[in-house]
Amino acid sequence: MEEPLEEFLTSLMQDGSLKGMIVSDKQGLNLGSRGKCSPYLACHLTEINKLASKLSNNEKDVPTIAIDTSQSKILISSKEDVNFALVFKIN
Repeated sequence: MEEPLEEFLTSLMQDGSLKGMIVSDKQGLNLGSRGKCSPYLACHLTEINKLASKLSNNEKDVPTIAIDTSQSKILISSKEDVNFALVFKIN
């Protein structure tokens, strides 16, 4: 799984609109990161996803969290047991 994930992360960064990305498992362990995302943020990414999912009464709801700053837009979500954050450049 590691090689396909590494290849996928590298291919996404070639887009040019991303400043960085990070992927973690459900325990908060870093599975991969690129660009301006520190691998040490993986546990925080997982915790943000866990807290956001508690806002819904439906366990099957998957939240997508958007954080806007003056320099970037961050989207955080999950799929199955994998959490991810994408950091986009703001023009």
